[in-house]
Amino acid sequence: MPFFTTLDDLWSKSEEIWEGAFSLVACLIIFIMGLTMLRIDRSKLKWKAKLAGAFNNKVDVNALTAKDKREAKSSKWTLFLLPLVTVLREGLEAVVFVGGVSLGQSARAIPLAAIVGVFTGLVIGYLIYASGSRLNLSIFLVVSTNILFLLGAGLFSKAVADFEIHVYNAGVGADVGETGDGPGSFDPTTGLVWHLPYGNPEDNTAKGGWSIFNAILGWTNNANVGTILSYCFYWIAAAIALVYMKWKEGRTTFFGYKSLAWHRRDARRAAAPVAGPELVKEKSKELDTPSEEDRQFASHV
Repeated sequence: MPFFTTLDDLWSKSEEIWEGAFSLVACLIIFIMGLTMLRIDRSKLKWKAKLAGAFNNKVDVNALTAKDKREAKSSKWTLFLLPLVTVLREGLEAVVFVGGVSLGQSARAIPLAAIVGVFTGLVIGYLIYASGSRLNLSIFLVVSTNILFLLGAGLFSKAVADFEIHVYNAGVGADVGETGDGPGSFDPTTGLVWHLPYGNPEDNTAKGGWSIFNAILGWTNNANVGTILSYCFYWIAAAIALVYMKWKEGRTTFFGYKSLAWHRRDARRAAAPVAGPELVKEKSKELDTPSEEDRQFASHV
């Protein structure tokens, strides 16, 4: 509330800069979050191997050094610090998202939207938890990441649009927003691609949910070269990052170039015996036991 009451004059003079900065930070967080989510299934193997190694290794208390004892005492704080940092991170993301969306809105419009968002998140979280044993983790991660990248691309395009609007308003005056949706409400000199007389997300009186499409997918009725290219570049960056991750893990080659992980996987495949029916049956019984590959993966993380 103090932000919306005492600093009103500060951000009203540069409202688009604030919105663009928040959108830019949010899209970067979403980009990193999406790439991290796709590695959760690999992290499952990593912790599976680490926990198996921790339980299988017997520790002689008398052989522990003073350093080992200090680390053992300090490790009890891990279970406290890990949830604490996670909650703080999620809280920071919530502040960024709520602040970015609510700039330009009245302070009374924030609490209800925040409460509805928290309630919706709790319902979705419970549904995911309740169906976790029946839901395919890989499919869930892929679908969730696609949704996150849609949000991120829309926010990145919106950030570019906000910065361009700020430059335009600085040149013609901030009262240009009173012109509505017609001529004068947009800059025709920045490579305008389309302008629609309807679907303005900034018009709070318009029906059709255009503001929701703007917040989620980055919809705008005024699109230019900058906003369209920024949307495309975000997806190109996501595709490049995903291809690089797949190449680094050794699951593909890039124009004949092979990573170190690919050579390790190829060496293991060459040394492995031909899988017959008995070997397949034996391996199926060992699914719950970490393999040597899992332990090697955990040792490199």
